[in-house]
Amino acid sequence: MKFAMGKKKFLRDSIIILGISLAILFVSEMILRIAYHERVKSINIFVAYKFNDDYLISIKPNITKKFVRIEENGGYITLWKTNSNAFRGPELNTNPKYRVIVYGDSNIQARFSGRARTFTYQFAHYLNRNGIPDVEVINAGVVGFGPDQSLIRFTNEIDKYRPNLVIFHIFADNDFGDILRNRLLSLDVNGNLIDTGYKNTVDENILISTRLKFFISNLLTVRAFKKMILSLVKGNLSDEIMGKNNKKGVLLEHGKENRINKLEKMCGAEYLVYKESKPRQFSHFADHYDIDIALNPDQDSSKTKIRLMAEVLKEANNVAYRKGVKFLVLIQPSIVDMTKDNSILSYEYLRKFPKYKRTNLTDAVEKICVSHNINFINLFNLFIKNNPEDLFFRAGDDHWTDQGQRLAAKEAALYMIQRAMIEKE
Repeated sequence: MKFAMGKKKFLRDSIIILGISLAILFVSEMILRIAYHERVKSINIFVAYKFNDDYLISIKPNITKKFVRIEENGGYITLWKTNSNAFRGPELNTNPKYRVIVYGDSNIQARFSGRARTFTYQFAHYLNRNGIPDVEVINAGVVGFGPDQSLIRFTNEIDKYRPNLVIFHIFADNDFGDILRNRLLSLDVNGNLIDTGYKNTVDENILISTRLKFFISNLLTVRAFKKMILSLVKGNLSDEIMGKNNKKGVLLEHGKENRINKLEKMCGAEYLVYKESKPRQFSHFADHYDIDIALNPDQDSSKTKIRLMAEVLKEANNVAYRKGVKFLVLIQPSIVDMTKDNSILSYEYLRKFPKYKRTNLTDAVEKICVSHNINFINLFNLFIKNNPEDLFFRAGDDHWTDQGQRLAAKEAALYMIQRAMIEKE
């Protein structure tokens, strides 16, 4: 009898302690989220997307999601919406005089910017200002998208939406690697673009179990506890190894070296999967700077990525030509090659590598376009002349800012009009 009563008391006390602990955790999390709202990592990047059997990922239609910028990047909240066709923006017009579709990655989807500040909206704005009033610009950007996915989607959609003009946005930072990682397309022995033939599988990042893990691991209380433990474990050792003098400088140098080593390992692993003709092993969202092309465009992985990009853009241009659609490639440079201190790596640090040039990635895309007579705009020189530090975000965000999108949109509109790709009334 006493044992049973003691067992009940223990169970009751355990439940009370657990309830109090959870309440304290909840209150602590809420306080931290109010005080440090810019540090809250949204799972919108996962829940807003669904599996697509043709090109891995698509945005869900008819959704409204939120993006919170950190304080260093303005701190404001953006609400972004999709229409019934799963494009960001309002419902499509019934019969516009000109319809433009812009395919690209998160820089085009631009969930970090209000719709009126996005490249696609600003592009339409500058066309309107230059005498082209009835134009619809469709935002077909998707977080993590590569040119291979854009090609497949464009091929599937061209007859449905019947655009007059299509823009392929190429992010000369990670888009070369996207084609390698996705394993949707490959090259045959003659260098021709072919379907890999692999059955596409659901990206683990859009599974409920992964989203739950992401949410738990990014609770501010959990992150604070991890940081405290790491500080306790590494603090004394760091002081002994680096000394108290110039500790910050040594840490920064060490961080950059680690970043390069990590990027080189990832590029090597991705190329090995391609070389051994294996199915996709990396997430659609696993984008990173193409360090191999940046540091050595002549190595095997770099040359393979460049050949893949060439065949993808050539095929996209051919599809457009066969359908009577005008085609343009918009080349956006990387934050790494543009800025001094907006990201961990910068062109100043990479200059110590003998084959590195700030234009290695953008030049590779431009040469492809020139070789295959594809219309293109390379934004590198334009961005260099317009204070590039203001054209990209800071603190780990490698996207272009509202200013960057506006500058690119104005340049693209002028290019179209000057070359009569869109004619004034």
